[in-house]
Amino acid sequence: MKTSLMNLLDNSHIVVLLIILNTLIFPSDGSRWDELTRYHGPGVCAKEQFASKGNGKVFAIPWSNGNICGQETIVKFYCCHGYSTLSGEKGCPVVKPLTNLLDTARTFEASEFVRQVELQGLISLLAKRGAYTLFAAHNMAFDNLNIRGKEELEESIRSRQQPPVLLYAVVERRHYSYQLQDQITLPTLFGEAALRFRRYPNGLVTVNCIPLVAMDLEGNNGIIHLTQSLLLPPWYLTVTDLIVRQPHLSKTAAAIIQGQLTTLLREKTTVTILAPINKAWDILEESFVKDLLADISALQDLLKYHIIDDIWCHTTTIGAHTIHSINHKPLEITCNISETFVGGAKLLDDGQFTGNGVVYSIDKVLLPQKVLPLITVAENLGLNTFLDLLNQTSLIENLQSRGAFTLFAPTDEAFAELQPSIFNQSANNPGFKRRILEMHIALGSHPTGSLVDGLILSGVAEESFLYVKLHRKRLSVGLAIITDPDHEARNGVIHVIDRVLLPTKNTVGTLLLSQSNVSIFTSLLNSTNSSLLEVLDDPNTITTVFVPEDSSFEKLAPGLIERLQAEPEILEMILKNHFVSDLIISGGLEPLLFYQYNTWSDHFITIREEESGSLTVANQAEVTEKDLAARNGVIHKISRFIQFS
Repeated sequence: MKTSLMNLLDNSHIVVLLIILNTLIFPSDGSRWDELTRYHGPGVCAKEQFASKGNGKVFAIPWSNGNICGQETIVKFYCCHGYSTLSGEKGCPVVKPLTNLLDTARTFEASEFVRQVELQGLISLLAKRGAYTLFAAHNMAFDNLNIRGKEELEESIRSRQQPPVLLYAVVERRHYSYQLQDQITLPTLFGEAALRFRRYPNGLVTVNCIPLVAMDLEGNNGIIHLTQSLLLPPWYLTVTDLIVRQPHLSKTAAAIIQGQLTTLLREKTTVTILAPINKAWDILEESFVKDLLADISALQDLLKYHIIDDIWCHTTTIGAHTIHSINHKPLEITCNISETFVGGAKLLDDGQFTGNGVVYSIDKVLLPQKVLPLITVAENLGLNTFLDLLNQTSLIENLQSRGAFTLFAPTDEAFAELQPSIFNQSANNPGFKRRILEMHIALGSHPTGSLVDGLILSGVAEESFLYVKLHRKRLSVGLAIITDPDHEARNGVIHVIDRVLLPTKNTVGTLLLSQSNVSIFTSLLNSTNSSLLEVLDDPNTITTVFVPEDSSFEKLAPGLIERLQAEPEILEMILKNHFVSDLIISGGLEPLLFYQYNTWSDHFITIREEESGSLTVANQAEVTEKDLAARNGVIHKISRFIQFS
């Protein structure tokens, strides 16, 4: 802990200790700071401020853990208001007499606020009457006052038709800081306009999102809380009323009206709007904006991405974190010492308060993925090879239409693993290239939440379909595992998969007949009464077959095959040990687990991926060639003929 003891007297303020917060052993917890101030003696308070001289912001309590948006802060201990030091005594034991609210404000860095009170004719009210709680702006607030604030003060002095705007900073009765609980509102002397408070777990208190610089400054006719900025009354009842009357937000106002969200925003009791300025809309592609305005659902998704269902105060941002929009989408907050960014857009003001919330102007339109077209989402996901192939066919035009599609998009790495002969065939045969792509596009939008085991999705090609399989903790389409699901777009959804799906006209039966080194098994199938081989040609029946290679029969007892052929029923039962009415693919198996499946013979077999990556079937056969795809299933070649005793 870095400490520096300072014996600097400044009127009634004494800085007794300087602590660099990020090396402090105490957390920014109010009770621990109370304990530390008591250690330094009676009448001692603590405040936090920036270490650099160029930033004069002060906070009433230590709250940030030593760093705000990349700039170091310090904690200073000083004599609380109304207390002073006494030579030879610890802390600040001398108690000064109480004065009225205005004299108290003058002595505690709010002299400019008092001057404005005088100009607005409120001296008699605040000096002699009470009891009141006064939220007086610190002197530094007037150094940073924007044009709107200056104009309101000047107009309030000139006009007698409206009550003085500084009455908005006055509340009847004393309200100590501990009474300013989170989300409470207090009526002010400025008509029906109320103040809204937030109290954060680290102890920081804000009023209309303005941090308190000092709290509980007692006067004989009330109490003062110093604010970092000047409190000015909201002139609009709701956030919608404000937005539609701001010329620089006219395009956001038009979008809200078009998106039919006006009533929703007016009925909210607490809401924050991130409102893009007109220039932010202008930089978007004209065709995109046109399509968006024509699609009410997509427009609402975009607008709700700019709405926070609470009062969000940017003044409490101390570093990167996440908040959520009204449609539950994350918004990343980042900051530096002078700027705050939400979802990559810069806040252009400190926010304007209304009767039901706050509006921040931002320099960009926030684009949630759901409002972007499928092609743009695919670009953002880095699916470059898939997009290159789409651009080489007319399918790209289909996906840019207003129809809904589901893309099962292989990664670039998945395409790189394809055999060169397949790439060569697709390069020389545009029709084959198109058929490959059609294997990855389903009609309609199908997020994973709507997928069930065994669902068959219609593809974009005539009579094409995609088979969905739900595994434990995994989901597959065809032979590919979905590795990155549910990237929703305006016209569909993208699921990223780990392998390329290749077109085939083969059924399991025809694929089996085309394989080398499995002729013994296929001949046995043909010799059964029901001709199991013919069943495998049914395109509507999904089957996995574990096919023993010819060499596996050499391991059988001599004459066993001949004896089985003489007993067709027994042979058929044993052959059925190799068939499962399900789609079993290697990617659906987690290592070192035993997966049970019921065979056509009503025996359970287990499949396990070993630590080495090899697959074992029925605790006896090793898979020698896996995932041979057919239209209606898959073949795995194995090293043994499966028998059950």
